[in-house]
Amino acid sequence: MEKYSSEGFDPTVIWSEEVLEPISVELKKQYPNEPWRWRTSWESCRICTGCSKTLAVSVVLAIAWNAISWLWYGSKISCLLQEGSFWNSQFLALLIFPLAGIGLVGWALFEAKRFLTVGDSLLILHSNPGRIGGNFCGHVENNKLEPDKLVELSLICISRETKRGEYRTTHEDVLWQSTQTVRSNRLMSSDDKERATTVIPFQFAIPANRRQCCVDATSADGVSWVLRLAKVESTSLSQQVGKETGTVVASFEVPIFSPDLYHI
Repeated sequence: MEKYSSEGFDPTVIWSEEVLEPISVELKKQYPNEPWRWRTSWESCRICTGCSKTLAVSVVLAIAWNAISWLWYGSKISCLLQEGSFWNSQFLALLIFPLAGIGLVGWALFEAKRFLTVGDSLLILHSNPGRIGGNFCGHVENNKLEPDKLVELSLICISRETKRGEYRTTHEDVLWQSTQTVRSNRLMSSDDKERATTVIPFQFAIPANRRQCCVDATSADGVSWVLRLAKVESTSLSQQVGKETGTVVASFEVPIFSPDLYHI
């Protein structure tokens, strides 16, 4: 099943920190006419969401911030108590730091829940790059998703423009979108039968009149292609028609280029 839409996407998912990856200067020099190899993950044809890394960073930051801020806050409060001026503006100003620490704990808990729910996802590219006017295919691996369940894969082409002036504003448009609802499979490890991962294969046909990726290293503006994986609540394809997408599992920025501009 395939549908096309210009609405119903979440820009925070598309342009999250786990989607964008900086261009490698070394790879750009090595492959000057092959921009689909300028990012490390693109060149290896293996793109990982890095959910576990985000969790590790959030936990370490929350522990470090709270350990330092609460010790420092306690010493300052002790000084204020000795001076007999506990309830004043300085006390309220100092309270900002431990409150920020509580916020970091909340972030770490959110990332922990997210990791336990969706885990890390790995996109394996079978075609690199995807071709405008051709096909884009591969599969996604995830060990948290249950096998034989319906999932939704969306290939989205978006345009992002930042206007600078008195106020900086960012405008995003969906230029094209194709969505497929497919059933996940189970792949057993050849060396360890207890280690298995859920595999979601895909193949998208991209129209010939689409715009290719923008790979300008100095700006996040331009055209980008993103593959988004989401859960669905229905148990059959017929029940899923017309229903909203469930939990977004992963988003990947993917290389889509035109054979008219490059030798692909």
